[in-house]
Amino acid sequence: MGLSNRRLAAMLGDFVYETSSAEDESRRYLELLYDEGRQVLAGADLKSLEAFTSEHNREQRRADGVEEIYVPWGRVDGLSRKIIYTLSQTVGRAEAVFADNLVALDRMFLTTTALRDFRNQVAHRTPSDDGGRLRFYRANDLSVTPRDIWGWTEVAASYWSNLTSITNALSVATGVATAASAVTRDTHPLQWPPANVSIHGLRVIERSGVPVPEQRLKDARTEWAGLTRRWRRQRS
Repeated sequence: MGLSNRRLAAMLGDFVYETSSAEDESRRYLELLYDEGRQVLAGADLKSLEAFTSEHNREQRRADGVEEIYVPWGRVDGLSRKIIYTLSQTVGRAEAVFADNLVALDRMFLTTTALRDFRNQVAHRTPSDDGGRLRFYRANDLSVTPRDIWGWTEVAASYWSNLTSITNALSVATGVATAASAVTRDTHPLQWPPANVSIHGLRVIERSGVPVPEQRLKDARTEWAGLTRRWRRQRS
């Protein structure tokens, strides 16, 4: 998959943009859980939560005179997971859909961890002369391909495109009312990996440790092969 330096630079730009958006969504999840989190967290966790600021509450916190302290993305996800786990124990529902939803949320957070790791891998990269790889700034860097960037860009974008489903899943797991749950009243478990991810996205999700059904991979490969054939016919 050889690409020009200009195209690789554009792909990196897309990846950075979508990953930044994914981080914003993670902060939105914690904001939704904030009030309940203050009731169930303690010690250093509670201190981190009270210091937390997102793009959605920044102006209000400034108006209230609250000093903004950056809470790292990984810490934000860790707080959300603790709140979700604690509240889910309180809700204590036994239905299969409830358990399936918790599993899907765990897989989503596992994927987000892998996304952050990949972001750190490409943070010191620039297109190389051969157009198929990225130049390494550090000797111990691992290989990164355009397909990796493509796949992770799709995954990062899916947090925004599936925002309603994710926030609804948070509501089902914790009992916390959200705007999405009030409108949709959807009790189906979250689907993760998301439906709108191609074979490239599914492969990087699978490599992150999240299981992807074999039939899903097969269907995605078939769909991608068909798109590739149509694209080549149009180019010929």
